[in-house]
Amino acid sequence: MSENKNLEYFKSQISRLLGDNHSVEVVASDMTDFSWNKLCFERNESLTLTFSSGNSEVVFELDYEDYFVDEAYVEGSLDRKCISSQDRIFIKKKYPGYSETIEFLSTNK
Repeated sequence: MSENKNLEYFKSQISRLLGDNHSVEVVASDMTDFSWNKLCFERNESLTLTFSSGNSEVVFELDYEDYFVDEAYVEGSLDRKCISSQDRIFIKKKYPGYSETIEFLSTNK
């Protein structure tokens, strides 16, 4: 599957997982339809998600207006952290009542 199709699936899956809820806790692998072992988050000019499995990587560059993680010093931030595909993650609408920005948070606060 191409990275563009992977990204489109990821975006629609995040939307589906959230549904009408403000937040949801999910197994990280539920966000994708491809296999991976490790997901790393990094804040730069955009939010970078790097999904790794063996020698292969899938990288998403996401706009902060759409997807967000707090700075590394904020409790629950995933910036500069990696999780496994079986770890649980919080997905939430950053601003209640405003569904455009999705935030990712650690369940290990």
